[in-house]
Amino acid sequence: MIILDENVVNSQRKTLLRKRYHVRQIGYELGRKGMSDRDILPLLRTLHRPTLLTSDDDSYVRDLCDTRYSLIVLGIEEQAFAEYSIRVLRHPSFAKWRLRMGKTLSVTRGAIRFWQHKSHRETRLPWND
Repeated sequence: MIILDENVVNSQRKTLLRKRYHVRQIGYELGRKGMSDRDILPLLRTLHRPTLLTSDDDSYVRDLCDTRYSLIVLGIEEQAFAEYSIRVLRHPSFAKWRLRMGKTLSVTRGAIRFWQHKSHRETRLPWND
């Protein structure tokens, strides 16, 4: 299940839906408007294989890794949110939920960095263009 943070603009949500990604957004289909990031984590733990997509840089923290969800922080401009969401969800290292679970990713135009549950080392991957 792909979950969008509340701050994702509607045009980017619509792009993901047009590309046939089944997305649900915090404050609309899930949770409530104005949920804090710390309130979202318990919600994610109750869902079936969730991946949260957000632009909140404060969420890229090793301590947020949990085997019950994956967290993808997109550090790119608002207009490219859907494009980079699709790119990371199609990346060979993250294309399936079992490959993303337990990871917190930071996605930029230059690379993907991530923390993995119970790992003390950050990993960096280039884009496969």
